[in-house]
Amino acid sequence: MEKVEVEFVSRKTIKPSSPTPHHLLHYQLSFLDQISPPVYIPLVLFYSAETNRETRLDRADISTRLKSSLSETLTRYYPLSGRLRDKLAVECTDEGVPFLETRVMCRLSDMVQNQDTLELRKLVPFAINAADDVILGVQFNVFEYGGIAVGICLSHKVADGLSVFVFVRTWAAICRGEVNVVSPEFLSATLFPPKDLSGYEPSTGIVTENIVSKRFVFKSNGIELLKAKYSAGIDSLNQRPPTRVEALSTFIWSRFASSTQVFSQAAKLCFLVHAVNLRTKFDPPLTEHSFGNLYRVAITFLSPGMNGGCGDLVPRVRETIAGIDRAYVERLREGDEHLSFINQASEMYREGEMISLNVTSWCRFSIYEADFGWEKPTWVGSPALPYRNLVVLMDMKSGDGIEAYIHLKEEDMVKFESDEELQKFFLSVLHAVNLCTQMDRALSKLHFGNISRTAGTRPNTYISGNVGCKIVSQVRDAIRQVNVEYVKKLQQGDGHLNSMRERGEKISKGDFVSFSFTRLCRFPIYKANFGWAKPVWVGSASLTFKNLIVFLDTKSGDGFEAWANLKAKDMAKFENDKELLAYASPNINVKSYILQGEGIFHASAALCGNTTER
Repeated sequence: MEKVEVEFVSRKTIKPSSPTPHHLLHYQLSFLDQISPPVYIPLVLFYSAETNRETRLDRADISTRLKSSLSETLTRYYPLSGRLRDKLAVECTDEGVPFLETRVMCRLSDMVQNQDTLELRKLVPFAINAADDVILGVQFNVFEYGGIAVGICLSHKVADGLSVFVFVRTWAAICRGEVNVVSPEFLSATLFPPKDLSGYEPSTGIVTENIVSKRFVFKSNGIELLKAKYSAGIDSLNQRPPTRVEALSTFIWSRFASSTQVFSQAAKLCFLVHAVNLRTKFDPPLTEHSFGNLYRVAITFLSPGMNGGCGDLVPRVRETIAGIDRAYVERLREGDEHLSFINQASEMYREGEMISLNVTSWCRFSIYEADFGWEKPTWVGSPALPYRNLVVLMDMKSGDGIEAYIHLKEEDMVKFESDEELQKFFLSVLHAVNLCTQMDRALSKLHFGNISRTAGTRPNTYISGNVGCKIVSQVRDAIRQVNVEYVKKLQQGDGHLNSMRERGEKISKGDFVSFSFTRLCRFPIYKANFGWAKPVWVGSASLTFKNLIVFLDTKSGDGFEAWANLKAKDMAKFENDKELLAYASPNINVKSYILQGEGIFHASAALCGNTTER
């Protein structure tokens, strides 16, 4: 998308509604706070202009309510309005929280549809990698044509991801007038007393240059197939199937390792790292309202054989995560073993002796419940973070998948997003279907107009087996769904229009790649005799669509012409594909492919569908 212009409007400091009591003026950081990186955890919550009339507020009212409720929330979260001192404690002197208001010179829909993680940084109040003594900042963004976004930065020196999400949900509950709101518990320094960190640098790993962040959407049906695929390496009698996070992080690692050839660097050790919530590891467990950095990481060593199928990686990941248990927590509380370990790991990182892929999951944190009183968020986005080889997982609002924010070196991202196995996750195949024959009473060929619709398929080509046959079956099932009942629904409601809008948004966001087929076969175009002769040949001019295939009968009737419209770089690869050329004869001048004789059914299957009977 084009660069977004954000105009600063005002700045105000929000202080707690009640002064912080004298005995709470000094908030001690815990050991886990001390070793957390000096960055802000950013979050942007988007709220569309299309709210219910009963709850619709003007922008000034929204701003007033946000500031008033934030003031009340800060009385409960008193450290957030203080200032960090000497990296050891927060002085809770009620200096307040910066509250910025801006005007964003674009439509909210433009931002949501394109979802550029670097542009999202403009909607939060601070530079993410420059955390200073200010703990919390808020930016209230008003879009030019309606809609708002609430941007938040909360220092990682005092809070982990779950604490940030619970704070936002608490603030939203207070804003919408909830009475029974649970207050936070500040136990972290008691559970993990501070230590002398001489020699340890918490900023290790923060990178500001040559890092690219992109958002990838993995739908639930694909994740379920990955879970089934990786279940093969698990003892099904004694263990549960892989979780969504286990399966997805394993898949992302496999594509990262394969595309970047990490194991070709023989001198380096490779690790898959998962952030683990410690609250559930206590006896009794802590609640989600326990505030602070209450997480640690499970580190799985990776061997060269794991850059492909990763069949045995899920059990190993599960084993390392299971090692973060109550006994681990007790060792973490009692000794200096962990400090010694992270010092050693930091040294290895600085010396370039290790490669790690770090995964943090914000799934099931219920951030879409953050209703401030006008509506739940349209979308919650994560601005680009200053880390290399970082994956942040978040639930989609629909609950039908997971968004993965992946941060890699620029050259690694180019390789990663070009990985063929990864790309198969985002492919959608569309077939045009004639509706004339799908009516209660079939229409004749004389009916004029756009009487067609598309059947959509998400080919599951990333699973093993006879891929061609499986795709043919999936396509055929999708085409069968465009039937009489489908036409009735199309005539009666707005469901199809909403579906088209959703698909258009997903394509523009890059959630999936669309590949479309339309068939002009059995249309008697070669009978178009104007009085002197039938056509020698009927051709199709180049169309302004990417990834479009148009099928036409050859004049002789013994094959198809397939007119392929692709990007130039894709066409260069496509027309040299050996399997394609085994069935098709290329016409270099017009970029068409003639599918001849008996090979027609085999070729159409290889090209994702047997459509000749339609």
